[in-house]
Amino acid sequence: MSDNVSRVRVWPGLLRVIHWAAALAVVLLLLSGWLMQSGLVLNDRLYEFLLEQLHLPAGHVLGLAIVVRFYLLFRDRGVDGYSALVPGRGAWQQGIKEGLVFYTSFARTNPPRYFAHHPVWAPVYLVWWLLLAAQLVTGLLLEFGALRGLFGLSSDALLGWHLAPFGWLAMLAVLHVVSAFLNDLKGSGSDVSAMINGHRTFETGEKTGPAKVAAPPSVSLNDLGVWKPPKDKS
Repeated sequence: MSDNVSRVRVWPGLLRVIHWAAALAVVLLLLSGWLMQSGLVLNDRLYEFLLEQLHLPAGHVLGLAIVVRFYLLFRDRGVDGYSALVPGRGAWQQGIKEGLVFYTSFARTNPPRYFAHHPVWAPVYLVWWLLLAAQLVTGLLLEFGALRGLFGLSSDALLGWHLAPFGWLAMLAVLHVVSAFLNDLKGSGSDVSAMINGHRTFETGEKTGPAKVAAPPSVSLNDLGVWKPPKDKS
């Protein structure tokens, strides 16, 4: 690792708030939803507690996070925006290749270098939010009978649709956490703490300058004004 390290603010505050609010809500939703459908909860009062005090409030928090996140997706042109989650060419393709090698080698190689979103995970994040949005819609229809009647939908069918993505969401959540820790452990970008304080670290030496960091082609680091090559003192 180079001695020339630059600490750069990558993640805006609102995006970090959305991330952690959604993370907490998803954990509560997955756990309470699993318990309610597992057959382990035989007490009606406990079932009502899980539904009314945990599952529904967590769903409302997630719903608010989804609305704000989709607003940012279409309003923002930086790391919050849609273009930052759509794979491009050049550096991003190289980042995807390095990322896949990193995962398939069980973290025995170096992780890819990137500015904000991980090149492999960026499109997965977009799918993740779309799945959560679908869960929100089916959840609201289950919660409010008037909406079900308006669309002529049965609660049994809706419940089936609501439960269908459960396994995928649980798997993606676990993989996301494992991936974040692996990239933080093996890399130098401080991925985990970055989602808390907003800053990542980058090597700024000759061999690891900004041009070497895989960033979305539609979001130039110079355009964002967050990291410029160090001036040549000679």
